[in-house]
Amino acid sequence: MLLFNFKRRPTCKEEKTSSTVKLFDIDNEPSPEYTEFDNFYSAFDKEVIESLSTAHNRPLDLFIIALPAITSLALCPLTLYLYVPLVNFLWPPEEFAAAPDINDAVACFLAPAGLVYATSFGFAFQQALSKQHHILEKVTSEISMVDQIATFSTKMTLSCSSIRRHIYKAVKAEAIFMILQLLDREPSSYKNKPTEDIKVKIWSIVDLLRQVDTGAKQHVNRVLCDKILSHIMKLNSICSDRIGVLHTKIHPVKWLFLESLGFFSFIGILLLRAYSYRMELVMCIITVFSISMLCYVVSDLDSPFSGFFRVDLSVLSFVLQKLESMYLESLMEEVESTLSGGIVKVTEIPSEKPGIKKMNAMKREVWYKEKSFV
Repeated sequence: MLLFNFKRRPTCKEEKTSSTVKLFDIDNEPSPEYTEFDNFYSAFDKEVIESLSTAHNRPLDLFIIALPAITSLALCPLTLYLYVPLVNFLWPPEEFAAAPDINDAVACFLAPAGLVYATSFGFAFQQALSKQHHILEKVTSEISMVDQIATFSTKMTLSCSSIRRHIYKAVKAEAIFMILQLLDREPSSYKNKPTEDIKVKIWSIVDLLRQVDTGAKQHVNRVLCDKILSHIMKLNSICSDRIGVLHTKIHPVKWLFLESLGFFSFIGILLLRAYSYRMELVMCIITVFSISMLCYVVSDLDSPFSGFFRVDLSVLSFVLQKLESMYLESLMEEVESTLSGGIVKVTEIPSEKPGIKKMNAMKREVWYKEKSFV
């Protein structure tokens, strides 16, 4: 007689694992929410970006730009009112029947006065134009290096994708700090306050790069880390250089000197005798128009972020959008790699089984395995 001794497989009664298959409809059911999607931009960042879009051509800035030209235009009727008293003072009617012809004397006066006038406005124009070119060069270089840091981090081989996302956030903080410098505003002037010190946030990348493998075989990582550190140091020096010339403007005393030169030149034109009222009127109009236009152009160039001749800052918005897309792409890659172990790939489902036709008719359905513990 044979005795069969069957032993039961030991099982754990405390915890039993079962595998269930859950159907998730992307069209009709809400997709899973990940809090990191909304953490790239803080409330402070959104407020700063919104202020950038409305920073140029504000009424107050436009009024300040047009103030020298308006002053020149206002001096025109004032000078016309003073013309008769001035002529009567220089040539009293009791002594002179009419004002003498002094065209030769006025020409001798206008030659050096016009030379000083043209030279002074030329220097002011060159100063304002060179300042705008300098600011444009610095802003372009800084934006380029910020973009390169983000691109370099994308091409690095990292042990954890969260390191890359932290680098993106540090680069974003540097871009936000750049906007604050361009707008000449402090973080405390906004309704929402920053959650971190954006002025030195870029240096947190140094701590993150310590976690990057730069061994003998990781040549690309080592080169990219050196480039990123070099760009961070250059960003610091560019920031210091730009602050000195960013919001410096022509001194009011210099504007007073330029307006005085234009005023005296216009008086000299009024004293000319062309023996034609229309000709004298045309000469006055051309003189006033040229003085006003020169004042407006110099004042416009002196304001690099407002007016007609201004530095285009829209590229900053594109850089921030690129950083956001990189951040979301990195996050999606991590989510996909996390869920890839539980995805059930269904290549063909037999249609003869009951209920399968109905499931095949559903749109954009995803099957994934879900573990539950009983």
